[in-house]
Amino acid sequence: MDTSSETERNKRRFLLESNLNTLRSRAPDQAARLQNCESSPAVEFVPAGDRETSIRYRGVLLHSRHNPRREAERIIASSITGSEACCVLGGLGMGFLLEALDTLYPRMPVIIFEADPSLARAVFEHRDLRHLIGRRDVDLVVGGPPETVIECLKPYRHGPFAYHILRGAFTADEQNYREFGQLLEHHRNREQINDNTLKRFGRRWIWNLMQNLPLLVRSGNVDELKNRFEGFPVLLAAAGPTLDEIRVHLPEIRKRALIISVDTALPFFSELGIQPDILLVVDPQYWNTRHLDWSKPLDPIMVSESSTHPRVFRKHPTGCTLLCGSLFPLGVFLEDRIGEFGLLGAGGSVATSGWDLARISGASPIYTAGLDLGFPDGRTHFRGSFYHRLWLSSATRLSSMENAGYNAMLDADIKRCSSYDGKPVKTDRRLDLYRWWFADQRKIHPETQVYSLSSRASAIEGFQFSPVETLLEQPQKRKEIDAILDSVRNSCRPENDQKSPETRSIENRDTRRRRLVSALQDLERELAELKDNAEEGAELAAKLNELIETKGAHQVAVQQTLEKLDTIDHKILNAHAGEIAGFLVRSEIKEILGGLGEDNGGARTSMALYQQLAGAARFYLERLEQAHRIHIDLFENP
Repeated sequence: MDTSSETERNKRRFLLESNLNTLRSRAPDQAARLQNCESSPAVEFVPAGDRETSIRYRGVLLHSRHNPRREAERIIASSITGSEACCVLGGLGMGFLLEALDTLYPRMPVIIFEADPSLARAVFEHRDLRHLIGRRDVDLVVGGPPETVIECLKPYRHGPFAYHILRGAFTADEQNYREFGQLLEHHRNREQINDNTLKRFGRRWIWNLMQNLPLLVRSGNVDELKNRFEGFPVLLAAAGPTLDEIRVHLPEIRKRALIISVDTALPFFSELGIQPDILLVVDPQYWNTRHLDWSKPLDPIMVSESSTHPRVFRKHPTGCTLLCGSLFPLGVFLEDRIGEFGLLGAGGSVATSGWDLARISGASPIYTAGLDLGFPDGRTHFRGSFYHRLWLSSATRLSSMENAGYNAMLDADIKRCSSYDGKPVKTDRRLDLYRWWFADQRKIHPETQVYSLSSRASAIEGFQFSPVETLLEQPQKRKEIDAILDSVRNSCRPENDQKSPETRSIENRDTRRRRLVSALQDLERELAELKDNAEEGAELAAKLNELIETKGAHQVAVQQTLEKLDTIDHKILNAHAGEIAGFLVRSEIKEILGGLGEDNGGARTSMALYQQLAGAARFYLERLEQAHRIHIDLFENP
């Protein structure tokens, strides 16, 4: 028996179990994945300079053969600034990049994605990584879908993230790591757009919700539609130019399918005098409400969100409004107190919520029309849309309607993608993000059949083209659809509030009103406390900064100030109002944290954070005061 071989096997077994036990204490699912696989035969360990070991995977070196540790330190120093909220690494390798991060930025959270579990197992057998993978802020994702990394990123939304993919890992497994890199870029771009949107419209969302408070009392729940249309096809109508292709077929389509229309497509139905069954309106902007102008009186079931612009409900009152759950902390707080509404997916466009509404209704297959996510034939919307009318009304002999549409496309950072028929079609970066969202949701819900009725729309991965004749071959089901819709409408009527819990759709309105008023009173009290705490924190942080800058500052005074700040931080972190106010200034907080480490111990950074929170709390309190004046009936006799 070869004693040296047996000793080597025992050493590898010990290292593997030690590493797995450490990983198991934090991520048992990831440890089980490594436990249940074999070490990769495509892995070869090779000696490297400075008595290190490098690794070759599928014939490709993942690290330098001369000094892999020094190489990793150079990579991290050149690609990470230290101000990021976290760092994402593509490829575990021998762990040198993770080790370099731990040395240079020991407080930075790290997420590692390793596409091949068998490679990670082989590394676990050769190197002791317990001091790295045992860190509380290190997440290791092995072999799972890259989307898992996005879930791991959620706790670090307060700041930007950095990422680096091992060049050798990318070369050896290009398909997985290219998809991983694209996923991170899409997520980064989406977060940037979300931050810009929040910075631009955050206060508008809050003010809309304050004006729409009575809706939380009298509206139904979007869950009323859940699985109500199993066995029925559904048409999801968006406002792209290919919507015109179904114009002549719409009367026959309506006999066979449930019709869900986004708000921007309503003029299309109004012009034809055909009512969609469900109208989805979730945009908080005034200009989006203009899509509803010039529409003939229609009475679809309206699905909306509590921060939608109030002009929508004034201009188009319907017999039945169903609310979906809010995605904003204030709305979540209120709904938690009065009764939650069902959630709809949101990818930045009303059409994304429309797709999710069609999915949860149980209808299948889903047919889309006008969901172009591009500019077929150089057009942006169907003929007769709000923008089409706007450009037509402002056209002159020297500046035509077509020029206005062309200029709108030029402002959108044009790029090209493929349509369902394989031809190139113009699109832009924003629409590209929506296309990624739909493709991602299709992977999450593979059981959902989705078809585009136009071959000229930009192709979405997982969607297929189906000619409109396929839908027209479906049997007529309009009577059954109308019967279900009438049942949903009846559940929203006030006289049905007193029915048994098994048959009523919403609680007694008076009960909900009392709960809402109580929640608003509690919120007002918490916001006032938050404002006082944040203002006191700003003053203490300013004092701390002066103490630090003063030579020979008394250490006792510094320690006492820090203890007071710790007490204030504890109060802020444990209050609902802290999250609600922080949401409003999230982008500003990210900018402040981006400069962390550039001042005296973070004192000026802390002062800026407290000031932002105090300002946000004051804004909320002002809006609440206005809401009291607007909704006198709501607040009387709570």
